[in-house]
Amino acid sequence: MNVPEEWKKVLTDRFNGDFSNYKETIIDLVEYIKTKLPCTIILNKQQQLFYASYILKQLYPDDVKICSVIHSDIEANYIRQKYIEPYVDNIICVSKKIMTNLETIYGIKPQKLCYKESPIYTTQNNIEKNYSLDSEKPIRISYGARLEKVQKRVDLLIPLIKELEELAINYQLKICGDGSYYSVLNDFIQQN
Repeated sequence: MNVPEEWKKVLTDRFNGDFSNYKETIIDLVEYIKTKLPCTIILNKQQQLFYASYILKQLYPDDVKICSVIHSDIEANYIRQKYIEPYVDNIICVSKKIMTNLETIYGIKPQKLCYKESPIYTTQNNIEKNYSLDSEKPIRISYGARLEKVQKRVDLLIPLIKELEELAINYQLKICGDGSYYSVLNDFIQQN
């Protein structure tokens, strides 16, 4: 599979490097995302999806917005964000500290930066009850994140499942993610 000439120019004008390992994935991503235009692409890591996003933004500048997310206060993440800053529309930070560091230490334009405070605190006035104590209806539990023990504590799902089973609770558990804990979790679910 050949990289289209117009894409090669876009890539080689801005980025030096050998893209042979990424070529098919980048082409597939470009072709798929092109069917979803206009769109906003949210990047968690700057790999094949970044290159595909960059190509699409160069080819369809009015139809593609790129947002990058910085999840942790690690120097390599700051450097990566500084490197891609000219090519993204916004950088979403998970804390005010990260946003402040990107602006003051790394010189990223404040108008490109935003952050989401977490957790989101609520008051009794703005809580809407949307659950039921009806035991016939399952409790719906979702986990959407990387399957990592240290950073995401996905290991706590196994004791949760055991507790729910022991108490004979009617529940539905949906897990969306991948990571180093996938096989442990999958083995547990298959055996139980």
